[in-house]
Amino acid sequence: MIKSCQCESESSLSDIHYYFDRPHFFPRQMVGPEDLNDLLDYSRQKSRLRNRMLFGWGVVCGAIVDGEKNAAQVSVSPGFILGPYGDEIYIPSVVKLDLSECGVTVDPECPAQQRSPYHVASKGEPRTVFIAVRYDERKTQWKKAEPAGCGCDSSSCEYTRVRDWFEIRCLTYCPNPCLAEIVNLDRDEEDEPCLFENRECEPCPDEPWVVLAAVELNEEGLIKRVRNCVFNDTDPSCRRRVVNTAGNCWCSGPVELDEQPERKDEMKAYNQ
Repeated sequence: MIKSCQCESESSLSDIHYYFDRPHFFPRQMVGPEDLNDLLDYSRQKSRLRNRMLFGWGVVCGAIVDGEKNAAQVSVSPGFILGPYGDEIYIPSVVKLDLSECGVTVDPECPAQQRSPYHVASKGEPRTVFIAVRYDERKTQWKKAEPAGCGCDSSSCEYTRVRDWFEIRCLTYCPNPCLAEIVNLDRDEEDEPCLFENRECEPCPDEPWVVLAAVELNEEGLIKRVRNCVFNDTDPSCRRRVVNTAGNCWCSGPVELDEQPERKDEMKAYNQ
């Protein structure tokens, strides 16, 4: 289930007129499942909005695409990605993708996979395909529902959990390319006092895909080269990344050099 920036609720509200309403409970209120689900949806939509407006979207860490030359399969390493609509995408383990079956949804719980309309022919002219991921959901833990009314419908089942999941496909185009924004550091402060101009809120992207890599294929549809990071004047980067500070740390005070003699030069830089 893919949701846009306005969450694709049953209403047709535009982004401009979209509001966030949270449930309010009061004594002796009859509370139904829609009320509890609305409470969960409120928290999720606010989280998605914060991710999109504050952190942006792209690859946070991991999700490296790798494949041997002249092979027909690539692997995607575990990783964490923020989707264009603010969804958090977590790839818990290595995922294999057969380029001859590009577009097959990766779901270990569903072995009966089907070819999608994004299928790329295995042979033809040399070309480039883009390995992309998007947020998806899985309904899990099904249970038999209590019959309603006279009890005639006793065979219906309802899911009790929704699992955050993902879908990996290869595309023949690069959606939402990442364009570099060049900042002139030599500008005159008297004429332009603000180094970074005030900016409007980022619009909602058109598609939910986050490209992980570009894969060049030869005439036989086999891997020629895998590019996890591409950028030049004519080929803007398709692997969009989010600033990640999880691996950084700062010392709160001077570090004794005698405690770690093998890192003496590094510690001197910290203590300066």
